[in-house]
Amino acid sequence: MLTYIKKLLKLYRLSCYNTKEQETRRFSKMYKAIDVARYIVNYANDNGMIISNLKLQKILYFVQLEFLLNKKTRCFEDDIEAWDFGPVVPSVYHEFKKYGASSIPKVSVVYDTSKGWFKLEQVKFESNFPSDEKELINDVIRECDNYTPGQLVEITHNQMPWKKAYNSGINTVITEKSMKMFLDSLSEE
Repeated sequence: MLTYIKKLLKLYRLSCYNTKEQETRRFSKMYKAIDVARYIVNYANDNGMIISNLKLQKILYFVQLEFLLNKKTRCFEDDIEAWDFGPVVPSVYHEFKKYGASSIPKVSVVYDTSKGWFKLEQVKFESNFPSDEKELINDVIRECDNYTPGQLVEITHNQMPWKKAYNSGINTVITEKSMKMFLDSLSEE
């Protein structure tokens, strides 16, 4: 009985911090899209790549697809929506919209809200992704660097998840189910 309770408590502790139960009945950590975006921005800057908000949004979409394909789980918990210029993670878009179409500079500090909004602290941004996940994200960034933001928009506009969700003037969520169906259709070809 004690072993059973320990397992339940362990699962509970795992589920209390930024995790969601997966179909496999295992627990897996999912990140916040803003943390993934900050990592992408920093990697791009460190490697001499130009990263606009438009390009960042497409990279986030492709990262989510890569994780669904290779890790059988989402990378981040935030929804992706079908906007006029392709897939967008609204919270990330609003964080970086001040840069317009310009390149987003490296993110060195962020505000820690863990002690509440009245005790904000500026802390150094550090990504804590395992090396295999960093490499997966890095591969997507490097591949997307071969395309302009406009080309990435065109690519996503021709993919079923965006096409199925897009409704002009309404920012509809691109579901995980539609992304998985899209990936399944690619493996059948």
